[in-house]
Amino acid sequence: MTTILKRNVIASFDEGGWNYGLWGGPYHRLHQQRGAKFCVYNNRLMAVDQGGDRFEEYWKQRREAGLVDTGERSTEIVGSDAEAFCNKLFTRNCSTLKPGRAGYGLLLYPDGG
Repeated sequence: MTTILKRNVIASFDEGGWNYGLWGGPYHRLHQQRGAKFCVYNNRLMAVDQGGDRFEEYWKQRREAGLVDTGERSTEIVGSDAEAFCNKLFTRNCSTLKPGRAGYGLLLYPDGG
């Protein structure tokens, strides 16, 4: 009897090596410059380790500010008022996006914070 064993493997690796044309995201070079390690998630390279103290990084983001690329977690907003809704939420003009395409924008509080 033959048993097939399937495993989900996440491999952390430096920029060089076997990326097979995977997309690194808009901040990939910045992560590279900081010495990040990457894993493959949702067909893209996602930075998982910058080499620093993780607790320090967490609290720095909580107390000050941080750059978190969440492009691998896409959200689809649909409906007749989706465009107007997005234009109220984001800093970009969402009416310029073509159907089926995505765009980057900042999601802010009403006071801009």
